[in-house]
Amino acid sequence: MRKVSQVKHLNEPYPDIRAIITENGQILPARSISGSNWALSSEDKQIFLNQMQRNGTSLSKYTRGQIFRGVVTGLNSAFIIDADMRSSLMLRNPKAMEIIKPLLVGDNVRKWRINHQSKYLIYMHHGIKTNGLGEVLKHLEPLRNQLESRATEQKWFELQQPQMRYIPFFDKPKILFPDIAKESRFAFDPEGFYVINTTYFIPMSDFYLLGVLNSSAIWAYAKEKLTALGDPSKGGRLRFFSQFVQDIPIPQPNESDRREISALVEQCLDAKGQGANVAQWEAEIDERVARLYGLSSADLKAIRAEQGKA
Repeated sequence: MRKVSQVKHLNEPYPDIRAIITENGQILPARSISGSNWALSSEDKQIFLNQMQRNGTSLSKYTRGQIFRGVVTGLNSAFIIDADMRSSLMLRNPKAMEIIKPLLVGDNVRKWRINHQSKYLIYMHHGIKTNGLGEVLKHLEPLRNQLESRATEQKWFELQQPQMRYIPFFDKPKILFPDIAKESRFAFDPEGFYVINTTYFIPMSDFYLLGVLNSSAIWAYAKEKLTALGDPSKGGRLRFFSQFVQDIPIPQPNESDRREISALVEQCLDAKGQGANVAQWEAEIDERVARLYGLSSADLKAIRAEQGKA
C-alpha cells in the first residue's frame, strides 16, 4: 500500500510534506501506480469505477463520436453581439437574419436548464458568400487588423473554426455541457442555439443519456477520472473537454429503464431544475442509474453523501 496526497505548491516556506500526507493522504493499493496508467483513487473508489466501466460503453461509442466543441471565433468581440446590435444589423441588412444565431456560452449552461442572455453570434463560416451582407462587413471592418492577425488562415471576415459542415449539428436539438464545471451541468437545447468553445455539445435528443450524465454516479466518476483545476472535493472545477469525457461509461438500459429515466429527466427539464420535487426525481434517477452500473445501495449512499445529498 502507498499513501498519497496533493501538495499545492513547493515555494518557500516549504510545506511539511509528511504532515500533509498524514492529514490528507489516502491509502492506495501498490498496483495503483504501477505501469503506464496510474489510478490515484482509494481502493473502494477504484472498485466502483471498475464496476462502472465494466457495465458501460464509452460516451464516444454511444454517441458515434459526435461530441463537438463550440465555435472558435478567434475574436469574440467581433462576432458576438447583443440584441440591440442584432436588431440594427437585421434592419439595415435583412439578409443578416440568415447568419445571426442565438448564442450560448459555457456559463449559460446549468443543470437541466439554459440561461440565454440575449447574445448572438454572427456565423460567418468558412467559404461564406458575402453578397448582400455589406452591413455585416461594415460592422466587422473596424476590427479587420485584429481579425487578419489570428493564428490560423481564413478570410478576415470568417470565423476561425468550425466550418459550414457544423451547421446541421448546431441546428439540431442537443445535449450541452460547459468546458469547466464544479458540479453537474448537462442541459438540453431543443431550440438550436449556437455555442462557442466554452461549451461542448452532443447532437442527440436522448433524455436517457442526459439523465445518466447528470447522475451522482457520473459526477463521482468524473471527479476521479477527469483533469481538475484545484481539489474537486473542495470547490475545484473539472475540465469537460471532449478528450476527457469521451471515455465516460454509459450503461446500456433495458427499454423499461430507458423509458422511466427519460420520463424523470423530462420532469426535471420542465421544472428547469428548480422546485421541491426535483431533488426527489434526481434521487430516483440516481437509483436507477446506479442499478444499471451494478452499484450497490451502499455505494450510492456513499456517493451521494460525499456530494452532500441526502
